[in-house]
Amino acid sequence: MALSIYLQVGYEDVLSEAVRVTGAERPHNRGLHTREIRRIAKRLGTTLTLHRSFDPDEDEGIVGFLRDRDRTGHVAFCKRGLVWDMDGTIWELDAYLEATGYRAVSLLVAA
Repeated sequence: MALSIYLQVGYEDVLSEAVRVTGAERPHNRGLHTREIRRIAKRLGTTLTLHRSFDPDEDEGIVGFLRDRDRTGHVAFCKRGLVWDMDGTIWELDAYLEATGYRAVSLLVAA
């Protein structure tokens, strides 16, 4: 979902490429690793670069989140301090972090 929003391409197009890249029948059910997201984007015509240092209140892209207590990762599209999550909700970043227990750890942006 985050990649679809960021690249402004259909979710079905992203899903189709995700199946090709991962070999999984339902990659959206297991989630994608950053490396896979970058490969999918490349196949869709966009090179993504990974940044470990960024300002989530100002930058736009696919933010990688991590929850330390269980090492759970997640990504979502973020723009100017707002988070578009895969369930269709839009959050202010601070509220999202507090509610989920995540912290922002990376940013994928078009090169």
